[in-house]
Amino acid sequence: IQDRRGERWDVTQAEALGFDPGGFQYGIGRNAFTPLTDARVRKEDKGLPGRLRVIGVAQGEEKRAYSVPRLSGHEVANSTLGGKEIAVAY
Repeated sequence: IQDRRGERWDVTQAEALGFDPGGFQYGIGRNAFTPLTDARVRKEDKGLPGRLRVIGVAQGEEKRAYSVPRLSGHEVANSTLGGKEIAVAY
């Protein structure tokens, strides 16, 4: 199949499992969204609204909250937490 950006995808395995290849033809393609990076995510912001929807992540004593409205335009935030690389997706 071919996505909207013209990239071709091999769905032979999915078809062998009974999936209809026609159902895969609606994607917008690879790299369609620019992920957020640590440089673009505020690590500490005490002025956030109390009812802001967030995705919370914790690694040991280190904790971080990612704003859902901010993630909705990027879908993924690539970050480091507790010395480990993570991807937070929405």
